[in-house]
Amino acid sequence: MGNLINLIQKYFTLILFLTLELFCFLFIVKNNAYHKVAFINKSNHISNNFYNFKYQITSFIALKKVNDSITKMNAALLSQLANNRVSLKIDTNVELLHAVRFSFIPAIIIRNSISETRNFIFLNKGRMDGIQIDMGVISENGPVGKVVNVTNHYACVRSFLHRDNSIAIKVKNTHYFGSIVWEGKDIHLAKLEDIPKHIKVKKGDTILTSGYSSYFPEDLPVGRIIKFANNPKNNFADAQIELFNDFGNIHHVYVIKNFQKKEIDTLDKNIIELNKLDE
Repeated sequence: MGNLINLIQKYFTLILFLTLELFCFLFIVKNNAYHKVAFINKSNHISNNFYNFKYQITSFIALKKVNDSITKMNAALLSQLANNRVSLKIDTNVELLHAVRFSFIPAIIIRNSISETRNFIFLNKGRMDGIQIDMGVISENGPVGKVVNVTNHYACVRSFLHRDNSIAIKVKNTHYFGSIVWEGKDIHLAKLEDIPKHIKVKKGDTILTSGYSSYFPEDLPVGRIIKFANNPKNNFADAQIELFNDFGNIHHVYVIKNFQKKEIDTLDKNIIELNKLDE
């Protein structure tokens, strides 16, 4: 204890100077908009570079697993595209148009939060790699989220584990289409919303993407129903979904470019405008 006091006394002037410098720096950043923005941008850049470097080191530990994951994903995507082309052989033009509807940009997760009610994921790819805002993101086990911000070299994804997110889905082998949401608790579970009691859905049924949104292709695996019961208080049933994605253990993802998204968004916008005129 005496040595610590002697050390403080010896370097008191230096410690006081550095403390005052720190307070001055914080005061300037807090009260000056330009310096505040510059500081935040620089901090984010340093942070992203740190997480990218961290991933480069830790990725060697699970190299075999990562390679297997990429192989499975490529096989699944090729199979998905091939099946779609076969099912739509109306004529050559239709088949070709469908074949190039989606392209996939591989990326690596360098930061992933799962403990908040609004979780985000950072990718090591950005605008220079063709990534844009509002692109869907998937892994080999299904939807991960959508891009909400992008810089030249990085992208920020709003994870499915976010209270404002939902995914348009369908129940395999039924005519039911709906959506699922995360309830903000268990990262492995989701809730199937507004499913009428008369729909023939049962425990063990597989949940797939419906293709109704412009973010994800149709028939991507999402999860399976592990709990289903009628709600006596209304005309709907309560269904709980076990997600195929383990959001605590995702490394490689694919960002989806939908070449027809602009057309779909234009139609959606026109419908909204027409509804406003009818009001």
